[in-house]
Amino acid sequence: MKKRIIALLLALVMVVGMLPTVALAADAPIQDEDGYYQLTNEADLKWFRDKVNAGEGTINARLMADVTLTESWTPIGVAADYVTSYDNEPFSGIFDGNEKTISGLNVTETAGNPAALFGMAKNATIKKLVVKGTVSSTAPSGGYMPVYAGGVVGQSDGGVTLEEVASYVDVTMTNSTSNTGAIGGLAGNGYGITIKNCANYGKLTAEGSAEAHIGGLSAISPWGGKAAIENSVNVGEIVGGSTVGGLITKANDGTTVKNSATVGEPAGTLGGTFENCLATANTVGADGVEIVADMKDAKVLTTLGSAFKKGEKSGFPILTWMTDTEVEEPECKHEHTEPKYESKNDGTHTVTTICKKGLRPDDW
Repeated sequence: MKKRIIALLLALVMVVGMLPTVALAADAPIQDEDGYYQLTNEADLKWFRDKVNAGEGTINARLMADVTLTESWTPIGVAADYVTSYDNEPFSGIFDGNEKTISGLNVTETAGNPAALFGMAKNATIKKLVVKGTVSSTAPSGGYMPVYAGGVVGQSDGGVTLEEVASYVDVTMTNSTSNTGAIGGLAGNGYGITIKNCANYGKLTAEGSAEAHIGGLSAISPWGGKAAIENSVNVGEIVGGSTVGGLITKANDGTTVKNSATVGEPAGTLGGTFENCLATANTVGADGVEIVADMKDAKVLTTLGSAFKKGEKSGFPILTWMTDTEVEEPECKHEHTEPKYESKNDGTHTVTTICKKGLRPDDW
């Protein structure tokens, strides 16, 4: 009897050994009754990213806890590079940050893809989220597409809404190619984007000889596009760049900016409309923009509205549900000497803004 049982067990082992090996997929996060995937840790966020990048871009997610990323981050949403890929896989769902923070963001991009927490988004909503970390983009030689980098979204393909989103992401682009770069505190290319009740506190830097457009809240593709910004603020330092604006780089026709405030110039070039806005400089000559000394001025909170409060540590506006982070507003001045300044808005000459580096906490 024992020999028979042993023989049967051996046969069973042999049969199991001949079965094909099946790789176990990572467990999917729990879905709530509204169909949102509940993201509680780094593994959940990676799972969500991988699903979107594999073509399931319309799924929705809700952040259930603060998440610290411990590895280099591949952005959520993929843009075609028209060399290895001709298909976009954008994020097109709803990402509810649920008043939580993603910290430790570390994006290093060298292939020219949009660099940010979300690489590419279209017809998407990202809300109630704080992002902290760094994004570094180096334009590849031999490419022919513009290069985009932002704190939250690298490239908007239209229909994207950011609401109650704050970025403490330092974004750096190095570009000495013939391709134009666009850098934004919230969105690198804000084509067709709506930014409402948002803030940027991150430092934006352009390095290299290439043309670079920098927007404290959003840049715009050199190929055109419009954006809508309201009740939002930029306190972030901007270094370098050929076309620079604290709220937006190019206020193209159709762009609207309302009830917003920034350090430095409101825009690099004009064309859209500004209404009830504040800035510490306005040599570009934007109508609807009043000069204030800094972003601690009482007028700033009044202009931004009820979504903001005064930070107890920094004194700067923060969203009402946020915990304050100490940040020093960069001290800015303007050089009005030839050849950097000729006239304020004649379509040929530019204004160079020189910002001294402010004190910044080491634990961002």
